Amino acid sequence: MTVSARITRVHEYSVLDQWVGTGFEPTPKQMAERHAAIERRRRTLLIGGPADLFGPGFPRAGERVTIDLGDPRLRKHGYLADRTDRVTGMLREIQALPPAPEGVRWHACTPIVDTDEPVERILITFEVDR
Repeated sequence: MTVSARITRVHEYSVLDQWVGTGFEPTPKQMAERHAAIERRRRTLLIGGPADLFGPGFPRAGERVTIDLGDPRLRKHGYLADRTDRVTGMLREIQALPPAPEGVRWHACTPIVDTDEPVERILITFEVDR
């Protein structure tokens, strides 16, 4: 559905006249997709921590893992960052964090492709299960 409208606003010493040419009403499918994306974003955490966070093996993006969010070595950012329980979810992306001078919080980093190189700290994008 396309909508056109003329909007007139009168302020104390001026008149604002706008013409809104087009707009659209999303379909139910588009609304459902948008709500799912918002809900998924709320469940996503950005976590920095030691590479041994997952034990001796090194996980790959797309794997399901369990993380103890109460581990004091972790730096968490996101809507669920206050949680301290063990959660299961999907690793969306894993990146190596280069060594940082004292006081530097985050670096630009690239996704890990070759796990043969030693990595001390990692930054992961983690989607918590519902």
